[in-house]
Amino acid sequence: MDYFKFILPGDSSQQEIYIALLAKLPFDTFQEQTEHLEAYVAKEKWNVTFENELKGILEQFDGTYERMEIPHQNWNQVWESSFEPILIPGKCLVRAEFHASHPNIPHEIVIQPQMAFGTGHHATTYLVMEQSFNIDFIDKKVLDYGCGTGILAILASKLGAITIDAIDNDPLSTENTTDNLIINEITNVQTYLGTLEKLVDNRYDVILANINRNVLLGSANTLFQQLSTNGILLVSGLLDQDESVILKQYEASGFRLDQIFRKNGWICIQFQKA
Repeated sequence: MDYFKFILPGDSSQQEIYIALLAKLPFDTFQEQTEHLEAYVAKEKWNVTFENELKGILEQFDGTYERMEIPHQNWNQVWESSFEPILIPGKCLVRAEFHASHPNIPHEIVIQPQMAFGTGHHATTYLVMEQSFNIDFIDKKVLDYGCGTGILAILASKLGAITIDAIDNDPLSTENTTDNLIINEITNVQTYLGTLEKLVDNRYDVILANINRNVLLGSANTLFQQLSTNGILLVSGLLDQDESVILKQYEASGFRLDQIFRKNGWICIQFQKA
């Protein structure tokens, strides 16, 4: 599959804002660079309406962009030139197959870089991973909602979860999750393509939902039904300014706030079902 890469100049704070606002468009992946943001979209999903919406968003900030085509056969090369290992000190290393292993790190996750969000580079994925080490996963049933590369499901398995459901509405994400499960020799994760309603009758001890504000707002009641009593919910994919509206919605749905974690203008919120 061929892709378009959009290059949007801006510093780190500007890039974070762009990612949040562009989430409603069918971009598959965002890559934050030193002085610009790279946003990728499948060529088949691009049209004039899409580009006009992009222009409308950027005009709010006097932003500009450059678009270039990336043939499918070049995608792995693009990733290999930019993908760097991610380290959660003393706990976990996330690397690609072409990086060296570090046996002194307790947990290691190998991600095959493809067109799926959630490699650990983004602040929200890092926050959920970091907080996962403070959650008891032993013999727990877990849901990874918006699984992307499957990185959170893989970590939950390594931390002792007994079964994990991983769901995403993007076939590229579920395919990449399946590939990464094989690479990491994970056998207790079931991958689903679709929306949350596909698993509406299932119950979980821990739910990891790293998506975006709009999806999370619309999912609060369903997630409450799916979470077991005394269960833990981590939601992320949220900017600092999303905090108040998310807290209002989730507390109204019955959740109790536990903690809020922050990194580079992004937040991860932990709730509990009492």
